[in-house]
Amino acid sequence: MPEPSRHNELRWVTDDGRVLAATVRVADSYWKRLVGLQFSRSMPTNCVLWLQGCRSVHTAWMRYSIDIFFLDLSLRVVDVRLGVPPWRIVRSKSRDAKHVLEAQHLESSGFIQAGLQTQFDSMNGGNES
Repeated sequence: MPEPSRHNELRWVTDDGRVLAATVRVADSYWKRLVGLQFSRSMPTNCVLWLQGCRSVHTAWMRYSIDIFFLDLSLRVVDVRLGVPPWRIVRSKSRDAKHVLEAQHLESSGFIQAGLQTQFDSMNGGNES
């Protein structure tokens, strides 16, 4: 498992190197997870917010719909919810979910399905999974 708080620049990729998100923002504390994307006007294209140690999310006070990806401990996608509107509570259908990625404009959203093995890759070229 990567130590993302020590890395400023991560990207989310498949095991074969396909980039799913060019930028990963990390919410690795209680407060960062609590605030999440609340009150933000938008999120950059191809950027995800990684909520570590999280199995469910809410979209209260959100101004836009988001795509939600649930990952297990090995960073395999276990559940996907696309276009979740504001004011919803979303829990993974999988008991294996340990992390959540949230995105607004992810070009690869339609490609990402349960079962896809992923990893976080340092922008400096090092594999982080």
